[in-house]
Amino acid sequence: NTKLLSDTFSLVNFTNATLKFEHALRSDFYFDDTVEVDISTDAGNTWTLLYDYWDLYRGSITNNAQTTANENLSLNAYLGQSNLMLRFYYKSYY
Repeated sequence: NTKLLSDTFSLVNFTNATLKFEHALRSDFYFDDTVEVDISTDAGNTWTLLYDYWDLYRGSITNNAQTTANENLSLNAYLGQSNLMLRFYYKSYY
């Protein structure tokens, strides 16, 4: 299990919010159980799925080269809220 957690943050007084990041990913149907980005509205006590990357490829990975892909996930559903956190979560049996 691998988790990358943000600090808590607030979207109070924001009119638009987007999570933007670059990544390269090669998720495998047989070995990867969870590849997702989640959000919490209660400072990390519970999590809601923002995007599921299971069994997807993003960017490209070859022997000694990597090309990233840009991602943009809307956070507009969470405008006006505080105690938010983001989690990048990866779980694999490999």
